[in-house]
Amino acid sequence: MRRAGRELLSLALIDARNRTLRWLSAFDGAHVVALRTEFDPPLWLVGHVAWFQECAIARNLRRALGQAGAATLASIEPRADAWFDPTISTREQRWRDTDVADAHLRDYLAATLDATLELLERAPEDDNGLQLFRLALAREDAAAETLAAMAQAAGLGSAAVKELWPIWPSRVRREPLWFGAQRMSLGTPPGGFVPWGEDPAAAARALILPVLSLTIPNVASLAASVERRLSLISGHAPQPSQPGLPFDVTLAVSGKTIRVGEQQSLLEAIEAAGVDPPYLCRGGVCGQCETNVISYDGKFIHNDHWLSEEDHRSGCKIMPCVSRFEGRSLVLER
Repeated sequence: MRRAGRELLSLALIDARNRTLRWLSAFDGAHVVALRTEFDPPLWLVGHVAWFQECAIARNLRRALGQAGAATLASIEPRADAWFDPTISTREQRWRDTDVADAHLRDYLAATLDATLELLERAPEDDNGLQLFRLALAREDAAAETLAAMAQAAGLGSAAVKELWPIWPSRVRREPLWFGAQRMSLGTPPGGFVPWGEDPAAAARALILPVLSLTIPNVASLAASVERRLSLISGHAPQPSQPGLPFDVTLAVSGKTIRVGEQQSLLEAIEAAGVDPPYLCRGGVCGQCETNVISYDGKFIHNDHWLSEEDHRSGCKIMPCVSRFEGRSLVLER
């Protein structure tokens, strides 16, 4: 889907929305309040998918430029922001205050998808014009993964849930994979949709790796080898995250608000919340965990050796493995 055109994107968005509706039905009548500290309520997660899509596309006057930002147009549902905007509510409030009826929510899901597909028909057939449509699809796929994890944690075993599980092929034991010494580029080639943390600009940076035999017991040594190589390439040794004041962060794509502890890195807090961000060195050197900042009210404590001084001054990016934040609010594209 990274380079999907309008026709394929349209089909994928319809399929994703149908799957979301099936998840909504699977949770109907399920008692999952015991998971309120780990997950947002299913109704909120499903509604947030439609809200995110509407904000990114139908309510965004700069969608043709591929620029996500604060919605400038009103929602088709007057209460949508109050219900589904993750920046104005805590998880506890979502469990308590999300009072949208099932039928009303289904109408909102259908209406937002209709608006998205209509705008997709007129969108420019290029990466900028399709960026936010691809982003909305990735967000809905991520929500489905969260709902699957929630169903598994709750022990839901209905037929509706089982039909939504993927059927994994059987696996057999294989011999180790041998890799000769080679040059490997970091990041992804420019063009198409690039998920968070896969910076196209990083494609020009390369690692020179020794001969490797990749087996499970060797993963730790592989990571250590890569870390040493990164240190040689960048001129800086990876540094552990420094302790600091606790702070709250909203993850816009995942729809989660998390707390970062004094002795915890932002990357560790994101992982603890069930989000799987990319990383490699955990020391502010490799650039794999680079994350875009949507908005903030406060100051950053940048401890990395990856971002430029201009990036540090602008407050547009952060390296969550080592950097911290002090202030009232922080929203990340993660």
